[in-house]
Amino acid sequence: MSLLTVRYSAVVKEAKTAIPCSLCTGSTKSELLGKVPRAAGVYIISEKAGDGRPLYIGCSGELGRDLVPSRSHIRQRLNGALTPYQFSQNEFCFSPTSSGIPPADYANRMRIADIQIECLPTPVGMAPVFLESALLQGYINEFVALPVANQKV
Repeated sequence: MSLLTVRYSAVVKEAKTAIPCSLCTGSTKSELLGKVPRAAGVYIISEKAGDGRPLYIGCSGELGRDLVPSRSHIRQRLNGALTPYQFSQNEFCFSPTSSGIPPADYANRMRIADIQIECLPTPVGMAPVFLESALLQGYINEFVALPVANQKV
């Protein structure tokens, strides 16, 4: 398997085989994010009824010198995000038109009830950014683009 040709579907399948994945859904921000684990790792935001392509792939947490994940966790990242996405009480807002704007001024919005978040907590010794990068590279290889809410790698 070449890193230059590996497809997103293969990377995500391998990751979900190796790492227990939790699927989080809800109707409101508090209900949805309340189900997200407090663990370092990768998260994939997608439409429930969509084509399976992620809207956003991100990570939270770092490895220290002892190879133990930092205290930063996925729920914390999702709650505190301002760009390139933000959650209002009932909507997932993405693609801001400029920095520091409220969710109402983001270019795209979806009802929280229509999205899901897959969380892959990374094990001790695995850098969350490594898994995020592998998933993003697989996405780029397969679709020749970034997920719609990712602005850069």
